Amino acid sequence: MNLIRRVRALYNLSDFLLQNVAYTVFFHPIRSFTSNSTCFRGMRRRDLRHAKILYRSMHRGKTLSASHSLLYWLLGRKLMIVAVVALDGVERVVGIDMFYANKRDVIERTIHEGYVCVSEDMAGKGIGTHMRELAIEHFRRNGLSGISSRISLNNLASLRVAEKSGFAPVEKYYDDEMREERYYLIRDFCSGKRYLT
Repeated sequence: MNLIRRVRALYNLSDFLLQNVAYTVFFHPIRSFTSNSTCFRGMRRRDLRHAKILYRSMHRGKTLSASHSLLYWLLGRKLMIVAVVALDGVERVVGIDMFYANKRDVIERTIHEGYVCVSEDMAGKGIGTHMRELAIEHFRRNGLSGISSRISLNNLASLRVAEKSGFAPVEKYYDDEMREERYYLIRDFCSGKRYLT
């Protein structure tokens, strides 16, 4: 039984990585820009450790999965936006916006926003908005039709920020794992169509 679980996990990891590598192989790296002493750019390998620390601190102690860690190590310049500030010559990752492609995204020519956060001491300074704007520009430039996301109905702050960035719910569902209702949202680049109200 243990061997079967390991083989299945290895298969799932390989499938996830190959799907994302194939989907993004021709993507350009995320461009970088600076605003108010904060640098926004595609994640560099040296940023990954700091991004994982920020993820864990903002995600109730949950660690980034091995498959996502490996994905961002391989494709971070194309799939993760980091916000970095330099204090006394030391760079500190203060925001992350992580993306990957799931099977639905491949079919619909979108990319999934898996997690976005800004460190508590930098909240309210527009960092999340800048990361989302950069993501929209980046993935549109790479020929995609939009960005997908999943947000719990009770997460009103995230829903407001997503709506401000142009995301609209396309379906409402119950997530058995999280035991709550969630929205599947899309930020459509092309049609401007509205979805659920």
